[in-house]
Amino acid sequence: MSNKENRTLTIVKEDGSEVLCEILFTTYDENFKKNYVVFEVLDGEGEVSAAIYEPSDTAEGALSSIETDEEWDMIEKLLEKYIEEQEDEDSCGCGCGDSCGCESDDCECDHDHEEHSCGCCHNHE
Repeated sequence: MSNKENRTLTIVKEDGSEVLCEILFTTYDENFKKNYVVFEVLDGEGEVSAAIYEPSDTAEGALSSIETDEEWDMIEKLLEKYIEEQEDEDSCGCGCGDSCGCESDDCECDHDHEEHSCGCCHNHE
């Protein structure tokens, strides 16, 4: 649902002020036949919101408000799943999505297993 490329979004409010946001993920829903973008406002408060994304001939497209409870329910479920996936990725501290998996009770994942691209002892492919 997400990747780490430049995923910023600037929203221009009615008063002309701009708000910088980080896109968490985008999705298309078959039931509503709409594209959605879920984003976090980058003002330090961590507010997460969503909007309908309407592609246009320009690269920017347009955003419109989500107005139905059914759409918000769908977005909330997807956001919960996204958050769970993010937490799972950090379970061994390296962002790889795996727990250490070592059998030893005193393992701190600082041992002589072969290291892989993420720096932990898991085999990532």
